[in-house]
Amino acid sequence: MKTLFLSAAGLAFLAAFTTGIKSTEPAAYPDKGADHPVSADAKPDYEVHSIEEVLANPTDQELVKISGEIIKKIKCSTYLFRGKSGDIHIKIDTHAVPELGIPFKEATVIKGTVNHDGEKKPTVEADHIHYVF
Repeated sequence: MKTLFLSAAGLAFLAAFTTGIKSTEPAAYPDKGADHPVSADAKPDYEVHSIEEVLANPTDQELVKISGEIIKKIKCSTYLFRGKSGDIHIKIDTHAVPELGIPFKEATVIKGTVNHDGEKKPTVEADHIHYVF
């Protein structure tokens, strides 16, 4: 009985002691669709824009954050994305697809890069896809 009491007391002490220890290692994030950098320096700055702003004043390679819904697949990795202020084509490569896949007509936030060559309408290449549930 004393052994059981000492073991329980030892486990309680160990649990209390280790709770306050902080790791110096970066945290592991299981959601591959989330954008959690290893260091603060590695995190790119995505500017919040409306789709109308991106279409009216596209800046090639600008990092943008747009909100809306993925409406339909157009071809291969190109999708129609609709926000409150308009529609834009987005490109989604396999690296950006969340584990849940690509559900259509769900509230979505896209973090991506504007692609604009000056001749065609701009598109956004998705870096990260976040669903708002």
